[in-house]
Amino acid sequence: MKKITMIIILIMIIPQISMLAIGQDNEKFIAVYSYNEISKNDSPHLVELFTEEDCTNCEILEHEYLEQINDGIETSIFLNWHQLTNNPSIDVDLRMEQLNISEIPEISVNSKSTNSTNLSKNMIQSKLRNQLNSKTTKSVVDLPLEINMLDTNNDLAIDSVKVSSKIMPHLNLSNDTSINVIFVEWRAIILQDNQEILKRNLVKEWVPKKDFAVEVNTTTNWSFTFTPEYLDAVGVELDQEINERYGIILFVTGNLRNEENSDDEILAVNFAKLPNAAQTANNDQSLSWIFLTLLSLLALSLIIISERKREYGIPKLSGKIVEKNDNSITAIMKIKSGNLPLEIRSIEVGNNWSLKNKKVNKTLTTNEELELKLNIRRRKKEIEVSSIIENPTLEVSIEIEELGGWVLNLPLKE
Repeated sequence: MKKITMIIILIMIIPQISMLAIGQDNEKFIAVYSYNEISKNDSPHLVELFTEEDCTNCEILEHEYLEQINDGIETSIFLNWHQLTNNPSIDVDLRMEQLNISEIPEISVNSKSTNSTNLSKNMIQSKLRNQLNSKTTKSVVDLPLEINMLDTNNDLAIDSVKVSSKIMPHLNLSNDTSINVIFVEWRAIILQDNQEILKRNLVKEWVPKKDFAVEVNTTTNWSFTFTPEYLDAVGVELDQEINERYGIILFVTGNLRNEENSDDEILAVNFAKLPNAAQTANNDQSLSWIFLTLLSLLALSLIIISERKREYGIPKLSGKIVEKNDNSITAIMKIKSGNLPLEIRSIEVGNNWSLKNKKVNKTLTTNEELELKLNIRRRKKEIEVSSIIENPTLEVSIEIEELGGWVLNLPLKE
């Protein structure tokens, strides 16, 4: 029993030890679960749609834009920058300024505007189709993506998202090169003109950064955390288990050092959905979860085995009164051991009765039966107080080596 108890205690504390180990990199948070996406050799096409509320042309262009989308496509990533009248986004204005876009609606492909405002429907479709079907370019930057779902205040609730990467340029880049973090909602429902409108791949937040090395083959361990305050400000509501409605898109824009005065290009792109509780980032985490699951199953098995052993190891006790008068009782007690040997230590009969031989010291082997004849007498002081008294209850103390000490109660009946 002691061994089983120690194993169960160990299993209970392992998850806490594991959780502490995960959080050792930063004492301010615990990474509850995470996901890794390797760097892509080819940069997918980055297509950005700019629209605004109460814009008929925007709705037409968005419809044509969405017709080009294939949910399973790997060669293109689509972003929807939508400006609301009552809740204008600075990010939309800044991104339009960065791409030299002055009018909405507009579509940009790989950081190049397409002048969609002035194009006909057929021309838009043709231009988009040609650009999306063109070959993707080789990534100039290694851009792996790691997403950690964080608990920052140790209340066992996810409240933040940490985005990390090990950025390494393959060539020398210009100093204006930046990494862009996009927090996107894949299928967002927004309220527009008192109606719920679906917006696919809606940009919730954009964070451009220039805090990494642009020298060839120089690796920067880069990260950015969307804190609870940050997420609340942009209307992101995290779930504790499933967050696939949101995703992270990383892309590097800029140009080579010898082309510093050229327009920005897309140098690398990576993306992933936010991980769920059941997902793991790497083999080590997978093995950890498997290990904990196996330990839990082992604990349950040990408990079941222990209960079955106890069930089959406890002896069967029976007996009855064979003779009775005012002052004494003769009883027969039978005890049969289970699948474990036992030792009978003593037999008690309560305060009102006395038994001549309390100490028995008999040992029974497995499935052995013993019958004892017991002569039980009323105590003299009880006879003087009352002539009516209940029949005694036997209290049989036994010792089973693997189960410990037990007291079996048997009320005697005629």
